[in-house]
Amino acid sequence: MYKDDPIIGTSQRIESLLRQLGGQGNGMQQLAISLDSKLDQTLRELIKSLNHRRNIAVHDENGSIDPIVFKSDALVIIAKLEAMLNQTSAKLNPGKPSNAPGVAGLVIGVGIEAALALRSYLRGFK
Repeated sequence: MYKDDPIIGTSQRIESLLRQLGGQGNGMQQLAISLDSKLDQTLRELIKSLNHRRNIAVHDENGSIDPIVFKSDALVIIAKLEAMLNQTSAKLNPGKPSNAPGVAGLVIGVGIEAALALRSYLRGFK
């Protein structure tokens, strides 16, 4: 129902991925906290920020967030979580062909990090 919504749809996908990685709890923040040792600091901070903005959008009738920026940030998180899930799957199923990203995935990972750095840099000019 909300799959195409840039805020709710992407939030649901992130929560689903966190659960698939073994996360426990209700909601994005609890799921992320339960996986604290598996998530790097950058990813934890991205999830925390995104969750805060999602709460503003959903619970504050006067709150306003940019859905395009939200979805962009959410897609970065989704890409990182999917890469983690692929790596976990490859470790659990060593005999099966790997879905792990390999060189192409590493290039994408570097690209994501570069995009985050550029976005942070450009936000400083607002």
